Amino acid sequence: SRAAIATIVHQAVMESYGVVEMAPAGLRSSLARVLRQDDPRRGIAVEVTEDQVEVTLYVVLEYGVRISE
Repeated sequence: SRAAIATIVHQAVMESYGVVEMAPAGLRSSLARVLRQDDPRRGIAVEVTEDQVEVTLYVVLEYGVRISE
């Protein structure tokens, strides 16, 4: 399911070098963040088609980290 994929991706991303947090992907996520409703899938968009899975990440990186890293 998309939720399971997003949970696994979230855990992997948060262990990656230079990632501080996940950024809200849109207005709904931003509003939930203001209202203090923490969503573990925030900043992750999962699209599933017949033969592929596309994951889009919205992350906040630590100051000074090279994006290419």
